[in-house]
Amino acid sequence: MKTLLFYISGHGYGHARRTSQVIAALGNLAPELVVHVRTTAPKRIFAGLVPPERVTPTAIDAGAAERSPLEIDAAGTLDRIESLLARQSPIVADELAFIRTVRPSLIVSDIPFMAGTVAEAAGVPCIGLSNFSWDWIVEPFVESLGRSQLALDAIGSGYAAMEAILRMPLGGISGVFRKVIDVPLVANRGGREPKDVLRQLGIDASDRRTRVLFGIRGAVPTATLATAAASAKDILLLCPTNEPGEVPSGVLAVPVGEGLDFSDVLQACDVVVGKMGYGLIAECITSGVPLLWPRRTGFREDQVVERDGPAVMRMRELPMDDFHAGRWAEHIRAASKLPGPTESMSTDGAEVCAEWISGFVHRLGV
Repeated sequence: MKTLLFYISGHGYGHARRTSQVIAALGNLAPELVVHVRTTAPKRIFAGLVPPERVTPTAIDAGAAERSPLEIDAAGTLDRIESLLARQSPIVADELAFIRTVRPSLIVSDIPFMAGTVAEAAGVPCIGLSNFSWDWIVEPFVESLGRSQLALDAIGSGYAAMEAILRMPLGGISGVFRKVIDVPLVANRGGREPKDVLRQLGIDASDRRTRVLFGIRGAVPTATLATAAASAKDILLLCPTNEPGEVPSGVLAVPVGEGLDFSDVLQACDVVVGKMGYGLIAECITSGVPLLWPRRTGFREDQVVERDGPAVMRMRELPMDDFHAGRWAEHIRAASKLPGPTESMSTDGAEVCAEWISGFVHRLGV
């Protein structure tokens, strides 16, 4: 019996949600593999895929510091990474103790760099799984703030210890990885029919209003959401309720959780207002639902998506002044009428990654 150990960044939900799709594909392809997950992301993301006792927290990833959902704190992010590196020795010691108990054949990282350091110390092969590497993300911060290169070197050292990286589209990685294997888009897919989702939400199938999913709670005040919802009678604004903050009058609260995934709701909508994060981009490409996006600051991968995204998905910028003022209606109507993309993008990345990982593990012969 072979065991896989996944180290997954708890920065947002995107890393955990996409890696859960790879784990699900592995379960279908090679159910004999035992999976353990180390992450600070919520256990519920892996419900039904990994027994809860095999999903445990670890402080192996710094993530990024944010001033808001739309703005990275560059200095704070570097401070967090340097603080993590200062604690590297005890963290590695703790992880080595854990590894001795589960005895993994392979470590998979999305995309904590210290996983490579741990794997090297344990004598266990490690691969990366991501559309970006943290050194690529923070390189501009180091340059613009005149900070020491030591953090970049340490991150690169961890990644250089990995056997390879399975690189997803729409991002960027540094050149330190030994081998780069390009894989298709890894995307969450809703498992329910839109008509069933609408029924659960109490939306009549004959309701012809444009259904808009707001996917960035906390990015605007409640009053702004209310203004956006009231700006047109032909629009129905849906807002998930598993995040902090109140849902204002005129907005339909969506109880995302057990039995109703965010992806299910997205596929039942006509437009989504959200960030250009990988997870949402992947779902919009897969479902064909257009994305109305406010501009973020400090998220380097957004530059790639803004450049390459329009060819493979329907997307339109929501200017920040209009975003914060709740003047969304005109942009929503325009987004809903966008023509289809001119190019297609494969979305079977979870299955491709599962095949590669399964093959690698079985070739190990341990």
